[in-house]
Amino acid sequence: MLAFFGGTDAFGAAPVLARVLLATGHPMDLTVVVGRPDVAAGLAALVPGRGQAVRPVPPTDELPALIAAADLVVSAAGTSTWELCCLGAAAALVCVVDNQRESYHRVVAEGVAAGLGELPALAAAGLAGRAARAEAARTLRALLESPRRRAALAARAWSTVDGRGRARVADEVLALVGAPARG
Repeated sequence: MLAFFGGTDAFGAAPVLARVLLATGHPMDLTVVVGRPDVAAGLAALVPGRGQAVRPVPPTDELPALIAAADLVVSAAGTSTWELCCLGAAAALVCVVDNQRESYHRVVAEGVAAGLGELPALAAAGLAGRAARAEAARTLRALLESPRRRAALAARAWSTVDGRGRARVADEVLALVGAPARG
């Protein structure tokens, strides 16, 4: 398992989602990318269950290798979504900020990634927060218990994003300014 939420995890998603992952009760070796001391402290306060381990790592240039090695990746629904798709990762996403909402709902609706909800709801106190976390844990448990579901997510993700979007955008820009396409 791998969890990362941007370079600094500006909104403190890692401890919230790590808690939800551990709540599944499923055995796991969870690697969490940690860019800030307060996030590391939040992770250090977690108590993994039997067969569970949480391993914080600093931001790394080895993220693609960590993604490729993970059975499931939990991440924010930002631009990393497209990188996860291009790498063919089975992913469960959380909407961390408002500008992620539209793409989050689209990829979840298309079955490209599993949806875990919105961070403010998952981090909320009281009954509403417990319900949001329980629903996210059910989603994660179903994925963790089914290699077939994870493989289907990964296949849909990979078939959706081919990694050549930048070249297509560049060709369109060049066509607009009258330059020949790069081929």
